[in-house]
Amino acid sequence: MKPSRVALAALLCVFAVPAEADRPAPNCAAREELVAALTGDFGETVMGRGLNLAGVVLEIWTSPAGTWTAVVVDARGRSCVVATGQSWEPVERPIAGRAT
Repeated sequence: MKPSRVALAALLCVFAVPAEADRPAPNCAAREELVAALTGDFGETVMGRGLNLAGVVLEIWTSPAGTWTAVVVDARGRSCVVATGQSWEPVERPIAGRAT
């Protein structure tokens, strides 16, 4: 039986890293813990990532079963789950010059 998304959230709360002062950051964990949960428990792999102007990386993790997780990684290396879902569908990359 695969763990639920609620179980992942609970795991991440256990490994929460302080955001500012003593206030915990929800759904954040050490990179190694988060990667282990996404790959081991959910079979997800990184499908893409991008960097914003503030230096935060957004990663999209997906699995063959259709689950997906959006993770942000800040400049200090803290990894936080910001969204999860099901029914991920990959789309073909559009050909340059052709409308989609």
